[in-house]
Amino acid sequence: MVSNYRASWIEEFYRCSGLRVTIPDGYFFEFDQVLDFYTNMIDGMRGTEFDVCWEHDVHPSSAFLRASVDAGEVYVGLVEDGEGATCIASAMVLNGEGDAGYESVSWHVAAAPDEVLVVHVLGTLPAYHGRGFARAMMEACIDVARAAGKRAVRLDTFTTNVRAQSLYESCGFANCGVCEGFYDRLGRSAVMYEYAVQKIALCVGGFPDRPYSGPAAPRPCGCKVTFKCVLARLALAIDTYFRVMP
Repeated sequence: MVSNYRASWIEEFYRCSGLRVTIPDGYFFEFDQVLDFYTNMIDGMRGTEFDVCWEHDVHPSSAFLRASVDAGEVYVGLVEDGEGATCIASAMVLNGEGDAGYESVSWHVAAAPDEVLVVHVLGTLPAYHGRGFARAMMEACIDVARAAGKRAVRLDTFTTNVRAQSLYESCGFANCGVCEGFYDRLGRSAVMYEYAVQKIALCVGGFPDRPYSGPAAPRPCGCKVTFKCVLARLALAIDTYFRVMP
């Protein structure tokens, strides 16, 4: 499990964008909440240009989601609605299990299976598109991997999903090639992506491998990074240093 580290630091950093990325031990949620999120996301995207071609209880299946919740592998992005209630705007599953076909990819990072974090079923409700939430989730998964001492983060996406590809590449993921027929149920191919996790990353201000540039530096999504957020990220980096260095 990759969630057993100091949740408050990462939550403090990502709260500045309006999305609170929360790891399983930082927020209690029920399986039904996660299932409802994916049900609403699939319904909201069906037939639109954002359609991910997922099907209810097929991908993701309720069994997969329940097992992921029980294992503490579901990560959610929380927002407050107009009435002050908290709801899930984004979600993903992070574990070490690549789908069939991952073993044949020419990955750039030589890593053992237990040194890899794989991103599954990353999605955002259509109502929250365009607010930088997907980027915040990607940055969060990189931080989770770094804090857990992983060497690589891997994921896949449709060859036609140009928006997602642009996002991953802007977050530092490398294109590792096309896997033909990867989604056999759909008869579609996938582009495989990998992020090489640095052991030490005093990465503050939300820009991987870029220095913090002021008390309110703009992030790619347009929000501001406060000094408090910078301290939170610095604390996470220092904690990671003592966890992963020999």
